[in-house]
Amino acid sequence: ARLDGAPLAFARVGPGRFRETHSGSTFDLEGRGLDGPLRDRTLTRVESLLSEWYGWFAHHAATTIWQP
Repeated sequence: ARLDGAPLAFARVGPGRFRETHSGSTFDLEGRGLDGPLRDRTLTRVESLLSEWYGWFAHHAATTIWQP
């Protein structure tokens, strides 16, 4: 996650609340800044997909598992 080119990192601080660890700003699940230096900023939602491995593999059989 980035905001104005700066990296962001989050930690959960309560139901539906996350604190950005560098600035100390708190955000809700909609990405709205609630307090701190990033108050009144809104994060852009990034489209994502959550899938179980078997479901993914059924549609993307050429997928391989990465191992370092």
